Amino acid sequence: MPHSLPRASVDLSETRQPNLYASSTIPLFIAFLCVGLRFWCRWRNAAGLWLDDWLILGSLTFGPNATEDAYIGLFACELTYTGIVVLVKSSILALYWRIFNRTNIKIPIAILATVVSMWGIAVVSHIRALK
Repeated sequence: MPHSLPRASVDLSETRQPNLYASSTIPLFIAFLCVGLRFWCRWRNAAGLWLDDWLILGSLTFGPNATEDAYIGLFACELTYTGIVVLVKSSILALYWRIFNRTNIKIPIAILATVVSMWGIAVVSHIRALK
């Protein structure tokens, strides 16, 4: 008799949106509170502000759109990474082309160079389609 796994009932209409809002809003509130208390303590004790105070204040400017900004940065990094990988692989293939220029290895190198180029184009096209 075959052993089957029990079926889990999943409600696909259930939303996690309140949890997502809470997980980003509560830490942001705590961060503002902590930085505010830090500046208040500096002012209260007449300690003056230092570089670390201004840097932590600057970190708060990311705010609730930090996730969107991070995704934009990730998008840019993916494009950059793909370009770097294509250039590095092409550089290695060009080195092989130069070193082994009298052998019958030029056809496989040309095929690999074509595959690398096609891969780069496919990744960039896919990333742009997701945009």
